[in-house]
Amino acid sequence: MDILVHNSSPCIAEAKAKKAQAKADAKAAKNGGSANPSRKIEGTSYDVNKMKKTQPYTFQNTVEKYKKQILAEGPNSIDPIRVRVHNGEALIENGHHRFEAFLQLGYDRVPIEYLHKSQLGKTLKNGDYIRSLEEMLDGLMGN
Repeated sequence: MDILVHNSSPCIAEAKAKKAQAKADAKAAKNGGSANPSRKIEGTSYDVNKMKKTQPYTFQNTVEKYKKQILAEGPNSIDPIRVRVHNGEALIENGHHRFEAFLQLGYDRVPIEYLHKSQLGKTLKNGDYIRSLEEMLDGLMGN
C-alpha cells in the first residue's frame, strides 16, 4: 500500500493510523474474525478491562452457545450484561457467560445494562433475582 506522506504531523499520524488499522484488519481476517467487532455494538457498552467478574466460574458449553449466537446473529442479539459500578469498577451482576463469550471472540467492549442501587437485592417480575452489592463483592474473583 502506497502512502503519501507530507511534512505535516496530521498526515503522518493519519497514515500511521490507517496502516495500523489495515494490519489489525488483516490479522483479524487471518484468524477468521472481523477487525474490532466491538464497533457493531449498539447502545451502551463498557470497556472489558474495567469490568470485574463476581462469579468464579463459567461453563464452557454455555460460553460456546453464546459465541455461536454472537457470530451468527451479531452482538446485539443477546441480552446486555448487567453491571453495577462500585468504586470505579463495573461489577458483573449477571452475564458472566456472555462476558466470557465476548472476550473469547476478541471484543474490547461489551453491551451492558447499568443497575441502580435501588434495583439491587430485589426480584424482578420475570423471577430474576438481582444480587445485592454485598453479594457481588463477596463473589469477586480472588476473594
